[in-house]
Amino acid sequence: MNARVWLAPLLWGTTIVSLLRPGGAAESPPRSSPPPVPPEHPRLYLRAPQVADLPRRLAHPVLAPVVARLEKLAQRSPQFRAEWRALQYLVKPDPAAGRTLVAETLALLQR
Repeated sequence: MNARVWLAPLLWGTTIVSLLRPGGAAESPPRSSPPPVPPEHPRLYLRAPQVADLPRRLAHPVLAPVVARLEKLAQRSPQFRAEWRALQYLVKPDPAAGRTLVAETLALLQR
């Protein structure tokens, strides 16, 4: 007789029996609690240590083609320009540039 024919009902039978016996199914593993919320603003994609590391990473030779591509895309598209400027703002915070970026982004969103 083919093993597949009798193996499936056997497995289902043992599963059903374990569910029907007193005490129910085998104990499930304890639920883990969600990770704690970081002390920083929870909606940020980057944390302070990652932001501090951005200038070094953007200057890394391996990322040079990526940086060049982002700059090229920023010249072509208002959305990419806003994203590139936001990244630049994280690297070098400038309040005037930040206000300009916010105004341009709001105008972009209202299109």
